[in-house]
Amino acid sequence: MPGLSLSLFEDLLPRGLSYGANYLVEFEPHSLWFEASLTLCAQALRKGLRADYHTFTHVPSDVRAGIENLGIDAQALEQKDTFRIVDSYTVQTGIGEPEKMGGRAGRLPADLLTVDLDEWTKYDIEGAALAVPEIDRRRFHVDDDTSILVQFNGEAKVISHFRTQTVPYARRKEMAAFHSVLRGAFSDSFYKQFEAFCDGIFEFKAEDSAEGLTQWMRVRAMRGVPHDSAWRKLRLLDTGEVVVEASLRPAEAARPEARRSLAAIMFTDTVGFTKMSQEDEAGAINLLRAQRELMRKQFLRFNGREVKTTGDGFLVEFSSALEAVRCGMEIQGAVRGMGGRLQARVGIHLGDVVHEGLDLIGDAVNVASRIESLAAPGGVCVTGQVKESVFNKVDYSFESLGTPDLKNVVAPVEVFSVYERGRAASSPRPAQASSKDRVAVLPFSNFSADQADEYFADGMTEELISAVSRTPGLRVIARTSVMKYKGSDKTAGEVGRDLRVGSILEGSVRKSGSRIRVTVQLVDVATEEPKWSEEYDRELADILAIQGDIAGKVASALRAQVSSQPREGPARHVDPEAYTSYLRGRDMWNRRTLESLNKAVEFFEKPASPIPTQPLPCSNWSPRGRPTPRRERR
Repeated sequence: MPGLSLSLFEDLLPRGLSYGANYLVEFEPHSLWFEASLTLCAQALRKGLRADYHTFTHVPSDVRAGIENLGIDAQALEQKDTFRIVDSYTVQTGIGEPEKMGGRAGRLPADLLTVDLDEWTKYDIEGAALAVPEIDRRRFHVDDDTSILVQFNGEAKVISHFRTQTVPYARRKEMAAFHSVLRGAFSDSFYKQFEAFCDGIFEFKAEDSAEGLTQWMRVRAMRGVPHDSAWRKLRLLDTGEVVVEASLRPAEAARPEARRSLAAIMFTDTVGFTKMSQEDEAGAINLLRAQRELMRKQFLRFNGREVKTTGDGFLVEFSSALEAVRCGMEIQGAVRGMGGRLQARVGIHLGDVVHEGLDLIGDAVNVASRIESLAAPGGVCVTGQVKESVFNKVDYSFESLGTPDLKNVVAPVEVFSVYERGRAASSPRPAQASSKDRVAVLPFSNFSADQADEYFADGMTEELISAVSRTPGLRVIARTSVMKYKGSDKTAGEVGRDLRVGSILEGSVRKSGSRIRVTVQLVDVATEEPKWSEEYDRELADILAIQGDIAGKVASALRAQVSSQPREGPARHVDPEAYTSYLRGRDMWNRRTLESLNKAVEFFEKPASPIPTQPLPCSNWSPRGRPTPRRERR
């Protein structure tokens, strides 16, 4: 739809204003907003467009006179319904008889002598059930001072009415509507909420200077994106028209500092629009508009702030994860009701975001954008942070999709599909990026007669992780990620999806005196079938050979190009008692208590047998001849 270009904004808005959009003007006392509003209305009428002027604080006859001073035959245009004055001034003050909107073709009932928005809402609801006359479509609409409504209704009621009635009204009638509020007169929450559902923010201010009272105007944001922080100096002509005198940047006009907050971020995307537009572009666009209107109603219903559109989708901010999830599910229900020709994907993440003007940036926004693409058509995906915040507050089920690879996201993120309880999941799981050369060594089970030998099984797990990680071509999951599966009853497939691995190494250890028995098998995550299994019954002194043998067979089973066993170094003698003390020390060290750390030091300092030995398998070997515990990230 072509933009509406008005002279006052030409150098600020190259693409012009948009029909079906709502704009907010925040103005200061003594600024030129009233005169500018008349100027904009006259500029629209000069172009042959239809316009409405809604007056709250000025007598309608003064508005009419101001338009005529600008060279417009206001009364003639009123008779044609091309120009209409919507009068809320006389109904709020009781001065004279209320003028009907547009004179002879008025739309307001003659007995509506109130500015109570409950009455307005009732009238709007009744009007919404009627078809929109052509004379009411695609009009330029400007208010002189919307904020006067707060004096009669309160901030909360004004916000509610504009969110649920005024904004949808303007979009339904494809109006380009300007609302205006006095700056600094109300709570911060009032301005923040009002700005959230507007498509652009303008500011008008007056300041004392050596020249007297200097007037300024700027566009602060457009469609949720910081647009232009340069202030334009204004001048009032003798005719009453406002023009831009210069483009200047006062010191206080710098961009506001970025601020951080915790928010639920929603990304949506439309499925099927590109294909449909190739077959029937006009029909696809109309259907997309209808879908967007449905979605915007849900954003407003659940207090979402539409940050911006993203192609055929939206970026929306919520202060509550609960409201975001409920909104996402309601959106899918509403879109399904359209017949299914277009579908939507919804992704939601909860995280720390950075506000720059009305835009959102940061890692959490990037994660949310990646989650949306994982949702099936007609589905909703959320991250683990969102699921943990809402799972006991909603009547929905959450199905884990594991921790898929997300572009440019380093830390693993668990993703869940959301669906109504009692219904099957809307779609199969998205394919997991589980590379075959990614291996998880799960905690080995302790089958020893003495349960105190649990430390030995854990030590075997750690040493195998280290041994396999040194094998070229293999990537091994860290110990801190796999230890949470100790004692878990999850299947190999479930663990594989969680960790994004293609293979799992699992086994058990039985220790008796100086002998050990190690049973190990390599499992293919995709089929949950063993690729190979082996049992080792050896002396404890052969532990390094066992680890090397296992690592080599893992490599051979996973990658055909790894045809040889790992390079064999010089034979190393292991003192069984020293190695046992080392494993006990590692076990105590990992418990991270003061008592266990002191105990770990005792085990590490326990002297070995007086025979020549090679260093124990610890990467941090100290010159003093004993292992130095590695600092591990928890």
